[in-house]
This record gives sequence, structure tokens and C-alpha cells, in this order.
Amino acid sequence: MILVLQIIGIFLGSFILIFFENILLGLFNFNFFIVLFLLFSKRTSIKLFLPLTILLSVILDVVLHNILGTTLLLLLLPSILLYILSFFSQIEEGLSLYITSFLAALLFYISKCLLTPFLLTNTWGYCDGKTFAGIVFKALMTTAFIWLGELLIAKFRDGGNSNQIRLK
Repeated sequence: MILVLQIIGIFLGSFILIFFENILLGLFNFNFFIVLFLLFSKRTSIKLFLPLTILLSVILDVVLHNILGTTLLLLLLPSILLYILSFFSQIEEGLSLYITSFLAALLFYISKCLLTPFLLTNTWGYCDGKTFAGIVFKALMTTAFIWLGELLIAKFRDGGNSNQIRLK
């Protein structure tokens, strides 16, 4: 029964995420999927996280009329950056979490600006000063949402294992 409820919850949560992602992309050109990706990448089981990320990124590519795998590629670049930065410092808590989240979000939005047109039309995207300022603002907003998400998750953490989310 618990497994059925988890599957239904994941299914409904996926539809809600796609719905809000499309609204935020349409209104503000802001990706909420990167916030959830950065927030839950270290906190959930890889057996659940990886298939769900692949499925949601393919659904987002279909809905946004991108080439399949574009969103997954755009998520891969910040993941590689976080993997490299994890060798130099601890990136899972404290100030370094927010600095690395900002850098990962900045890389995501810059690569979205430059690579998405390249994958669709074989021409590089254009990123001037005004666009870059918008990208920095979106990266700051992503970092702020990650901070808010951390505060929310802190209410649900089990004291013994702070990397796993537990409902009390």
C-alpha cells in the first residue's frame, strides 16, 4: 500500500512540477527544475533520483519542443561542475553549498542561453550584457530558492542522518 501511494505521489508530483515549470518558463523564463535538481541531488536515493530526473527531463523536452536530451545535457554540466568542486571543498552544507549552487545555476543558465539554440538550429546563442545580468539574477533567485528549500527540508530531517529526508 505504501509503494502504491509513493508511485501515485511521484506521478502527481511530476505533473505538478511540469505544470509549474511551464508557467514559470512562460512568465519569467525561470527554470524551477534546476532548483529541485540541485536541492535533491544529494538527498535522495540515486535509484529514485536518476530515473525520475531522466523521465522529467524528457517530458520537459517534449513539452518545450527541444531535442530530446537537451534538458538532461543542461543538467549534466552543473553536475560535472559540482563533482569537480567536491574535490576541493565540502559542497553539501554551509556557505559553500550556496556558492556552488550559484555557480551551478549560473552555468546552467549560461549553457541554456548558448547551447539550446545550437542544438536546435546549429547556431550559437547570443549572450550580451543585459542577458548576462538576467542570467546572474536568475542564478541568484535559484540560490535563494535553494536556501528556502534547505530551511523547509531542515524541518523534516531526522537527527541521526541529515542527508535523508524523513517525515516526522
